[in-house]
Amino acid sequence: MQPTQHSLVPTYDFSCRSCAHRFEEWVRKADDAPVCPECGGTDVERLLSLPQVHWSTTRENSLKDAKRREMAVGKEQAHAQRQYELSHED
Repeated sequence: MQPTQHSLVPTYDFSCRSCAHRFEEWVRKADDAPVCPECGGTDVERLLSLPQVHWSTTRENSLKDAKRREMAVGKEQAHAQRQYELSHED
């Protein structure tokens, strides 16, 4: 399995010291300072966070699972609608 391009760039959690907004940012170089998306401030603190690894197959599997759940819900709704129609025919 090959990691996706984005998984090669570290993602860090930050907290803005000016407005206390917490956000996540990709950081290419250790000396790159992100800008707070809420207030535009640059006085941010990097928070401790667990590392995340995203594999391309993980995303594909998540999408397949979501489609499978969506189809199951659709079938259940269609069945419930049909049962309702059969019980309310005049």
